[in-house]
Amino acid sequence: MRTSIPNVENTDRLSISQTACVLEVSVSSVRRWINNRQMRATINARTGKTYIVGKEIKDFWSGTIFR
Repeated sequence: MRTSIPNVENTDRLSISQTACVLEVSVSSVRRWINNRQMRATINARTGKTYIVGKEIKDFWSGTIFR
């Protein structure tokens, strides 16, 4: 896990693999956090692709999410 705040905009939409690169963790870790509802992911209705919003990444990194 990276030690400085991720450099993403609040409106950025990142895939699971891009999120893993930004947070410097494995894709499996990001999937586990999504499955355990520690991180919120959104699914595009048209394409079915999963993405995470930049604000969600920053909130998860800072630990302000308590679900």
